[in-house]
Amino acid sequence: MNKRLSLKIVGLIFAFIISIFLSSLITFCLMQIFLKQPEKILEINVFKVIETVKSSKESIQIFILTIICFMLFATISIFRFFRGKNYHSKTYKVTDNIEIPMPVGLHQNQHGSVWWLSKKKFKKTFGVNTIDEENPTIKALLEKAEEDRGIIEKSEKDKNTKLNLEVEPLPEELKKPIFKKGGLVVGKKDRIIFKPYIKKIRIFKTNKYLKIPTIKTRKVEDVYFIDDDLHSITIGATRSGKTRSLVLQSINNIALAGENMVISDPKGELFEYTCVELKRLGYNVLTLDFKTPLKSSKYNFLQPVIEAIKQKNTPKAENYASDIVQSLVGDVKGNGEAIWNNGEKAVIRATIMAVVMENIENPKLQNLPNVYHFIAEMCKEQEDKTTLIDTYLDFLKEIDNTHPAIASFAPAQMAASKTRASFYTSALSTLNIFMDSYVASMISENEIDINKFNEEKTALFMILPDEKTTFYGLCSLFVNQVYTKLVEMADERGGRLKIRTNFVLDEFRKLFTNTKFSVVF
Repeated sequence: MNKRLSLKIVGLIFAFIISIFLSSLITFCLMQIFLKQPEKILEINVFKVIETVKSSKESIQIFILTIICFMLFATISIFRFFRGKNYHSKTYKVTDNIEIPMPVGLHQNQHGSVWWLSKKKFKKTFGVNTIDEENPTIKALLEKAEEDRGIIEKSEKDKNTKLNLEVEPLPEELKKPIFKKGGLVVGKKDRIIFKPYIKKIRIFKTNKYLKIPTIKTRKVEDVYFIDDDLHSITIGATRSGKTRSLVLQSINNIALAGENMVISDPKGELFEYTCVELKRLGYNVLTLDFKTPLKSSKYNFLQPVIEAIKQKNTPKAENYASDIVQSLVGDVKGNGEAIWNNGEKAVIRATIMAVVMENIENPKLQNLPNVYHFIAEMCKEQEDKTTLIDTYLDFLKEIDNTHPAIASFAPAQMAASKTRASFYTSALSTLNIFMDSYVASMISENEIDINKFNEEKTALFMILPDEKTTFYGLCSLFVNQVYTKLVEMADERGGRLKIRTNFVLDEFRKLFTNTKFSVVF
C-alpha cells in the first residue's frame, strides 16, 4: 500500500475517534440547554454523556449530524494537507541561505558519492593554519600596518618611475615561515584559546602577594586551506567577493608559509594590498606590469630560447619557440582556413630562431621587438621581385643546412608570393603590440630569473589593464614558460621543488585562451 494513502487512512481513523468524543460533549451540552437545565452541564461525566446521547431520537440525530460535520472538515483538511506536500522533498541546509533537495538513494550512491563536506570533517580533509595575533611575526606585521599603507599611497603617486618600495624587512627570526604549508583558503572558524596563569594580587598595606590561579582567554582564527598538490577552481559572479574573501586570504596564507607565488592581477589591487607585507617577510617582489610598464620588472620572452641555444640544445629551443608562437597566434578561429594560421606561425617561429641564433654575440638584439623588425625588413619585396628572407635562407642552406630557421620557414616558403605576403602582414599585425615604446623597453631585457624561484622566496605579480585584453596572451605565455621551467627544475630534484610554488590566477578564463592549459592543469 502507498505510504501516503496509509497516512491518510490513519488520519481519518484518528479524526473519527476525536469526532465521536467531541460530538458526544456537544450533544450533551445542547440537550441540557434544550431541556432548560444548563446547571447540569457542570455535573458532566462519562456516564451522563452516554445516557444523554441515547435518551431520545433528537439527541441521536444531533450526535450523528455533529460527527458528519467533524468528519467532513477532517477529510477535506487531511486531503488538502497531503496534496500540498506532493512535490515537496526533504532538503539539506548548505548555508543559512541555501537549501537543496535531498537526493533519493543518497547513502546507496545511486546518484554518485559526491556530497557536501560536513564541518566535522573539515580538519581531516583540509589543512589548518591558526592566525594568532600573539604570534611575534603576525604581531609585528599588524604594528607596521599603518606605516605600510602610507608607503603604498606614496608609491602610487609616481606613475613614471620604476617601483622601488623602501621597506625595512622584519628581523631575520620573524621572516621565517610560521606555517608548514600554504594553499588556497576555503574557510575559517573563530576559536577561543584558554591559557592558565597565576595572577598576583597585593595584600592591602603589605609587601606580600596573594597568588590566584586563573584563566586568560583570547580569540584566534583557524584557517582551512587546500594543502594537497592539486589544482582547484573557484567560480563566482562579479562582485561576489572572490578577491576579498578568497584570493587575498590565500596570498597571506601562502606568504606566512614562505612559499613562492605567481599571481595574475587584472586590476593591480592584489599587488597594492600585499606587496609591502611580502617585502616585510623577506620576499623578492617582482612585477610584470602591462598597466604601467615604466614600473615593471623587465622580462625577455625569448629568454627560454636563448638559454636553450646557449646550452646547445636546439630541439628544446625550437619547442620553446613553438610555445611562444602558439600563445601569440593561437588556433584557427571559427571556420577559418588553417593555411593562414599555419603560415603566420611558420614566419614568426623561423624569425625567432634566426634572431636568437644570429645574435649570440649581441644579446641586446635577442628580443621580440627585433623579431618584428626582422620580418618588416627581410620580408619586404625588392625591385627584382625577390625578398631578403629568400636570400638569407639560401645562404643558410649553403653554410648549415640543419639551421632550424630553414625547416621552420618551409610551410610559408611553399606558398605563392601573394599568399606569403599575407603571412608576413598577419605576423607583423600580431607582433605590433611589442612596438609600443614602453612595452618594447620592458621586454627587451631580462631581470626576472626564473631559476631563482627555487632558491629564494619570490612573489611575482602580472598586472594588467582592466579596460583592454591586448596583453592577456603575453601573461598566458609567461605562466606557461614559468610552469615549464619549474617542472624541469623539479625533475632534476626528484619531482619536488626546493620552495613550493603556487599559481594564484585571478580571472583565469579571460587570461588564458591561446595556451592549452587543459594539458598543464
